[in-house]
Amino acid sequence: MADNMVTNRNRGHFKGEVYLVNPSHDRIREEKCYPTISSVPNTVETIVVAIPAPKVPDIIEEAGKAGVEAAIVISSGFAEVGNRTLEQKLADTARKYDVRVIGPNCLGIYDAYTGMDTLFLPETKFLSDGREVIATPRPNPERYHC
Repeated sequence: MADNMVTNRNRGHFKGEVYLVNPSHDRIREEKCYPTISSVPNTVETIVVAIPAPKVPDIIEEAGKAGVEAAIVISSGFAEVGNRTLEQKLADTARKYDVRVIGPNCLGIYDAYTGMDTLFLPETKFLSDGREVIATPRPNPERYHC
């Protein structure tokens, strides 16, 4: 997910900023990491959450307090496995802070026009012989102009 966004930003396809948040790392693949959402130096519009399910409501609360408007929750372990209480806590927290949520347990989103690609599926993968192949092709925005 982070790779997709950073790649699209580096290609010039995604025009927004990409901030990685990880309290355990200062950098991931050359990208600076922030320890918390509130430590990011600019306003964050949307977050992508891929952490253990029990921690998700706390992240949504932190995001809401920081002014985040939307969250894409990739994390699983909610109602789909019978954990309705945790999913309700997520929904209540999002509602309390007016954070719109896609998910939980979703593959992410893809918008060919803005370059927003938070899909949990990589665009390419490497085969055992070292070749890189297209695994999950993304639609080309030029092809779909109306």
